[in-house]
Amino acid sequence: MSTIRLTDLIDKKTLQKIQDVFSRFTGIASLITDRDGIPITKGSGFTTFCSKMNRSSKLGENLCRLCDKKGTLKAIQEGKVSVYTCHAGLIECAMPITINDELAGCFIGGQVRPPEIDEALLRRRAIRLNLDPDEYIKEAYNTKEKNPREVARAAEFLGELAGVISTMALKNYTTLQNTKMMEKASKAQAVFISDMARKMEEAIKHWTSDISSVAKMEDFTQVKKRVSEIADQGSELYSIVADSMSFIDDSEGKAALYEKVYSPAVDFTITANGLKKILPKNSPELIFNVEDSVPEFILGDVTRISQILFKLTQDAILQSDNSKVRVSFSAQKKGYATMLILTVENQKSRTADEEIKFISDYFSTGSKAFLVHKIITEMGLPLVYMLIHQLSGTFSISKDGSGTVTTVVSIPQLEDKGDTK
Repeated sequence: MSTIRLTDLIDKKTLQKIQDVFSRFTGIASLITDRDGIPITKGSGFTTFCSKMNRSSKLGENLCRLCDKKGTLKAIQEGKVSVYTCHAGLIECAMPITINDELAGCFIGGQVRPPEIDEALLRRRAIRLNLDPDEYIKEAYNTKEKNPREVARAAEFLGELAGVISTMALKNYTTLQNTKMMEKASKAQAVFISDMARKMEEAIKHWTSDISSVAKMEDFTQVKKRVSEIADQGSELYSIVADSMSFIDDSEGKAALYEKVYSPAVDFTITANGLKKILPKNSPELIFNVEDSVPEFILGDVTRISQILFKLTQDAILQSDNSKVRVSFSAQKKGYATMLILTVENQKSRTADEEIKFISDYFSTGSKAFLVHKIITEMGLPLVYMLIHQLSGTFSISKDGSGTVTTVVSIPQLEDKGDTK
């Protein structure tokens, strides 16, 4: 907000019109400044005493700004329009213009005098400003005289207008921020897809190179071993391709569930073992388990759930500080459905508390505004969010005092007892 100026949100012409209306209606001078007290508009209804005498020198200009700042500070502290006497003995009123409780500018009115004028004070002021004391006093008497009741009414109106300007600025600021976030989100989404494409290209090159090397081998044992390694790399490549296609299809509204009867213990163990094979050396220990509470056969989209399992487990391993990652499936009955619960427990996670909050807020709102955060796109969470959303599932993430991050995904499925075809 500190880099945004009031004139970035409301143009000078609009501010000038509001200010001019105030001066015509109340008969007192007015000015709108920025947060530093520097005028944004041209003074409305300014008196000769102020414009050609007090503000004619650098010292006088600084004294006026200092008074304006003090009046604004007083208004902020009291939470209402401040009415005060300036350095030249005139009555002024000020009200801050704020955006999200942050100072953006100030609406100032005044340049009116009380019934009694302290000529001795004015004479000293004139000498200090290197002005003719008699001329200075004469112009002071030419300013408008206002009684306390008139000043109070004008101050109330000024406060209302400052509130209107603050509301206008806040709405425009919110619109501006949303636009910027949408632009960043679009860029982040493009980066995510681009990163997928890059990984795919690298995997294909590596895979092709390895296949070519097999053709040159003569030892059957070596060939067999190398083919097994290439098959594992093929699983990784398939995972990248599947992730990319799922993300693109869902983004374009083409995603459709493919439900079938599957065995959680068999299918998810295959996914976990496939991930273990492609993990780099010195990776954290992956402990995988399907608990007894999980039915032997389930009707659901095993492909999408396997993708969620693969991505969240892979992310946990990459974020782990060489400790253990525990992954388990459990189940709970909920009405006619069986809630399949995936728990990923990452001991000694490097994921910061702030990042945990970003992830949690992203999954609870689905707002693309969170795509500007690096942790969201680097971990491929837009894809995970889409998959969980498609499956009508829920997501939660938490971190305890020991640094263990626990992610829980719950997905409704149907237990198959042999009567589902």
